[in-house]
Amino acid sequence: MYQNLLVPYDDSEFSRAALLEAAHWARRHQGKLTILHAVFFDTEEFGIAPELREKRWRKGQESCSAAKARLETELGIEAQILYREGDPPEEVLSAVEGTGADLIVMGTHGRR
Repeated sequence: MYQNLLVPYDDSEFSRAALLEAAHWARRHQGKLTILHAVFFDTEEFGIAPELREKRWRKGQESCSAAKARLETELGIEAQILYREGDPPEEVLSAVEGTGADLIVMGTHGRR
């Protein structure tokens, strides 16, 4: 049985659906839920417009905090949030090792 679920989250329609499924699973099975938001760092892009980096961080923090609050108020689920900087697929794998996740629950599409 999966007890430790990791949900890569970018506030897209698909990641919201994945988070909801993971939350229902965690609720039914008294599991632990971790929301992961990874900001891709492209030195060329951020070198030209460094304010975009901060904007992405803020947007990610706002959307993850809002999602966590919804889970807590609507489903009674507590979740941990991880913020990472790097290539999202690599950060997901790194987060699995760091959290000991049994299952990655993710949408079929994302923002990138």
